[in-house]
Amino acid sequence: MKKFFLTASVVAALMGVASMQSCSNSESGTVVSEGSETYTFELNADVTREHVSFKNNYGFTVSADLYLPKNFDKNTKHIAVLVGSPYGGVKQQGAGLYAMELAKRGCVAVAFDHSFNGESSGEPRYTGSYEIFTEDYSAGIDYLGSLSYVDRNKVAVVGLGSSATFALNAAKVDKRIKALVSVSLLDVTRLSRFGMLDQQAAAFIEKYKDLSDTRWADVDSGKHALTPVIGTAPADSAPAGMSPADVDLFNYYGTKRGWHPQAKGCFTKASLSSFLGANLVDRINEISPIPVFFLVGELAKDRYMTDQVVNSCAEPKVLIPIPGATHVDLYDRTDMIPFDAIVSFFQGIK
Repeated sequence: MKKFFLTASVVAALMGVASMQSCSNSESGTVVSEGSETYTFELNADVTREHVSFKNNYGFTVSADLYLPKNFDKNTKHIAVLVGSPYGGVKQQGAGLYAMELAKRGCVAVAFDHSFNGESSGEPRYTGSYEIFTEDYSAGIDYLGSLSYVDRNKVAVVGLGSSATFALNAAKVDKRIKALVSVSLLDVTRLSRFGMLDQQAAAFIEKYKDLSDTRWADVDSGKHALTPVIGTAPADSAPAGMSPADVDLFNYYGTKRGWHPQAKGCFTKASLSSFLGANLVDRINEISPIPVFFLVGELAKDRYMTDQVVNSCAEPKVLIPIPGATHVDLYDRTDMIPFDAIVSFFQGIK
């Protein structure tokens, strides 16, 4: 069995992250068009990007981007990393940025759109399914392992936002995953059931009723009702009346900082029932001995979710709160995200 060693260099890198002060803002902040493609970040000159796709076990085609260092040696075996987009996000946003930064540091990296989203297949569009989103991770491992230059014993995954819970869920059973990084974890099952800060804990029975009524409304209309949609163009600021947590999310998804035409931020209302009846972080201790590296913004309104999962997760595990960072800062603030430490963490797979 492969073992994980937290080397002195990894510890030093992590300690440096933990002690750093809030940095100047260097988020992407620009929508970059490349032909017919739109990305929220510029492709690094030392990295190549190629569109790829793979099938999951439900028959859906998962759309992805493969990032490699330039002058890449395909005759040797390399660490490979699969990066999942946040719930409602797409690979041209934060997931792609992570994949590019990891490739710049020598990794084979793939960012993908979850099924029903972005350029991946699946109908009805914007369906939410934790089972299928979890399977997307395992299907991505299939793809990475099929590449001749990937070391199958050094395949890791990264999950951003709610995708972190899908990655954790996959790692419980898919032991081909050798290391996992959770970034700004958002437990969408807990959020759906209890609301932010568990403030709607007494109302989940009403949510069941509302979703049941939604099913009848869908039957009568012949359409799948959607949750609220991000605007069709980037806004200057968040609308008045939003909660602080929603303002933070809108400041990424709804403004030029992270807005993307394929990331509508919505899902079919009826499909939310799959999250209400589930608990993705149950039996989280079963991930061990896969090492887990948790990154969370010190100022994130949902930090309590990461803290609880860390407490339930068995060793080996590392938690690094990033000073001055909100939830979405860890999507694109390259001055705050410890990419060198993440790669060192992956290199610790023995």
